[in-house]
Amino acid sequence: MIETARMRNAIRRWDDAGLHLASRCRKPWLSALVVPFTRLGNLGLLWLMLGMMVDQSEKIVKILITTVIVTELIKRFARRQRPAFVRLERLIGFQRTTSFPSGHAASSAAAAIALSVFHPALLPLWLALALTMAASRVYVGVHYPSDAAAGLAIGIVLGTIAMGGLALL
Repeated sequence: MIETARMRNAIRRWDDAGLHLASRCRKPWLSALVVPFTRLGNLGLLWLMLGMMVDQSEKIVKILITTVIVTELIKRFARRQRPAFVRLERLIGFQRTTSFPSGHAASSAAAAIALSVFHPALLPLWLALALTMAASRVYVGVHYPSDAAAGLAIGIVLGTIAMGGLALL
């Protein structure tokens, strides 16, 4: 029980530090780039477009649907409220679901894993986009850093499973 409390406190400190960092990084020019980018994550739109560009849209659709189902189930049990951080106002509108885990991060990681199997030479691009999507959710004030990290981890697992373990090779 003591270890659980220590872990929760460590996560809370990490989340607070991440939100504070996001607030310090905010600049009008950066927000003008990050807000539209994070919105491209709605319904996996960014990944659907990329999947179409590399002729893998069917696989990406299946991975995105699976990821949404899994993250929504976890959200129903976790019920973590969205960040209410005075120094970090929300840059996008009301979110209909709870915070943990980040569905955008999970979908991005799962799609990046899948795309890297089909186009391994573009792995740095896929990973950069997935990490940027996860970070954007913290930047716009709708997720804690631990929500984004958990979403990335879930997405990596789901993407690897969806690709039949090929992503590990």
